[in-house]
Amino acid sequence: MNFWRALQHGLSLDALPVATQDKQFIDEVISQSRKHHLDLPLLIFLEGLRPVSFIAASVLTGLEPFAELFFPQAAYQKFTSFVENRANLDTLIESLKQ
Repeated sequence: MNFWRALQHGLSLDALPVATQDKQFIDEVISQSRKHHLDLPLLIFLEGLRPVSFIAASVLTGLEPFAELFFPQAAYQKFTSFVENRANLDTLIESLKQ
């Protein structure tokens, strides 16, 4: 019985709380999008990404060996974990709407 409960918890898509470093990243993304007047395109992109964010993070993880050629590994892993947490996307979307 504990195995099934652990399996069910491991496959859940519940959002984790937003970490402090993620809040800083969100603030940086918002300031850059407003600086370049890209609020609306970013908002549309993120709304489309929200339902498949966990799948997108899994694909990004699979592409990590190739992405290391173009991006620093730590930054890429941070972005992947950011996209994986649905609460981060919700917070970013709500901040863009303000």
